[in-house]
Amino acid sequence: MMSHSYQPSPFIDAAAVEAWDEWFRWRDHGQLRDVSIDATWQRIATSLAAAETDSVNARTQQILGAISQWRLVLDERLLSTLGTGRGALIDDPVAVLNAAAFVSTGDSTEAAFDFAMLREVAGLAVRCLDNAAILLPAAGLSQNLRIGLIGVADALALLGKPFDSAAGRTCAAAMARALAEGCLAANIQLAAQRGAQSVCNEALLDLLHRRAMPAELLASANQHGLRYRQLTAITAHPRLALFANNVSDALDPMPQRATKSKSRTEVLNTTVVVSIEAQVELRGAMQPWIDAPIEYPIRVPHAPAPSSISRYGRLAAAHDLGELCWRVDATR
Repeated sequence: MMSHSYQPSPFIDAAAVEAWDEWFRWRDHGQLRDVSIDATWQRIATSLAAAETDSVNARTQQILGAISQWRLVLDERLLSTLGTGRGALIDDPVAVLNAAAFVSTGDSTEAAFDFAMLREVAGLAVRCLDNAAILLPAAGLSQNLRIGLIGVADALALLGKPFDSAAGRTCAAAMARALAEGCLAANIQLAAQRGAQSVCNEALLDLLHRRAMPAELLASANQHGLRYRQLTAITAHPRLALFANNVSDALDPMPQRATKSKSRTEVLNTTVVVSIEAQVELRGAMQPWIDAPIEYPIRVPHAPAPSSISRYGRLAAAHDLGELCWRVDATR
């Protein structure tokens, strides 16, 4: 387990503070229990680590490091109930990784994306949701998890890769591959430690080969089986994106913002109109590593013309994206 030191990362967006206070801050009969965001982090990390059989303190620090740096954002039902004594029936657990939080924008002349850290946090996300199932036995152990991404457009902007460019699609595909690899490694490890629910049959091994997963993971999957049949799914999580310092939701283009940290304001406040074709192409570049079809509604300023819908549909079908649908958002 990679060691992490707990270094709180403060809110850098006022809307995120309001989201935390309204949706995820613990109040008990009018009494404020989460006096700060750090209290929320500690409540969540301590609760989830309690499901471990050893290295509880190390796991607590690992979870704290991931959630406090906005890299891992857990299911909103877990955020609001873990450690409060209130139960939550969760049969479709969710976690998202905030791609923007894996971009280094320090003193170096060029921003870089930490794919190794993304793989590690993806594995931690699987473990956190498995721990939650142990802690909330009424929910039962699901056969599938939904671990996805938010902030992809923010990450591409920070890296200087246009959303609608080949370089942007290549980088997004690499994020999806790292997500799949990290999830797979934890899936196998949990199967070995806590019991498999699925065997790694020939069809699944073929899929993992096509995803270019490391040979050692394929051998381990064949030996131990899998804890979960499916792990990765990218869909809209507007509350979680808002909470994570108002990053772009899932694979949406970046919305216009008025507040960001000084180091990111110039980059992230640039609003670029992104075509539907570009959004479909980016989804298509990532789909090979995502278990569920990426088919959540595409945000558009107005409904597409009927003459264009069939063309978009053919493009989506070519990428195995499922049926396209739209969410009209006039504020874009």
